[in-house]
Amino acid sequence: MENKEMFEIIISKLGSLKEGQNTLKMENKSLRVGQDELRHEFKSFQTGQDELHNKTNLLSQEVIDLRDETKSLRVGQDELRHEFKSFQTGQDELCNKTNLFSQEVIDLRDETKSLRVDMNQGFTTLNEKIELLTKQTSNVIIKHHQHELIYLKEKVSSLEEDNVYG
Repeated sequence: MENKEMFEIIISKLGSLKEGQNTLKMENKSLRVGQDELRHEFKSFQTGQDELHNKTNLLSQEVIDLRDETKSLRVGQDELRHEFKSFQTGQDELCNKTNLFSQEVIDLRDETKSLRVDMNQGFTTLNEKIELLTKQTSNVIIKHHQHELIYLKEKVSSLEEDNVYG
């Protein structure tokens, strides 16, 4: 009779262990789904970073183009100064051309300054967005791992309690 009771107790314990094992399997599947979602979010983040990198490259190219244009304007301005010196006899036509060109140079300088300000604001905004995305991703990863650790701690405690009382 004692063997039969022991056998029933063992069968009962095995059933409890199987239930616990099934529960762990289901929770493991849930964690995997969470990990897949996090991977998807991380890929989206990387895509965003790639887009930001592409925009940064475009802005850099625009800066290079502006520098080239500025150099070209300086060369043109130097050529005009040379012409002005050779025709300093006071010809009105040359004076008019010089005044017009000087105004264009001033306008272009103002536009260049404005573009630099806009570009710097763009870089600042871009850097702020990258920093925010980085912080958000870090926070999601930390929270995810904290939940895993809490879950594992609870499971270990539960299993220890089962072993102590079982």
